[in-house]
Amino acid sequence: MIGIPGPSHALDGPGEAREPLDRSSLNIRLSSKAIRPPDDLVKKVVVLQGIRVARPLTGDPTRAAILEDDTRRRVLVLSAPQDNTDEQILAYVLDDLNLE
Repeated sequence: MIGIPGPSHALDGPGEAREPLDRSSLNIRLSSKAIRPPDDLVKKVVVLQGIRVARPLTGDPTRAAILEDDTRRRVLVLSAPQDNTDEQILAYVLDDLNLE
């Protein structure tokens, strides 16, 4: 994982910042299946141009990654849909979801 220095602030709405997000507390869960979060949880979808799924030496390729903080608050889902022939990765920015 590449760290970017400085605090990151999650936004509740235009210009409304809530608590800073500590990127050092992010965990990554990997999946060999593409993941599409429910539409009501997705704030924004971004196509990551020029970034492709790496081909593994053995086994199935990783098709998705879920980034969450230490309190299991999901922040972002990266997914390369299996039906996506050009292997573009989609980033789903998620709304807050209380998992407790």
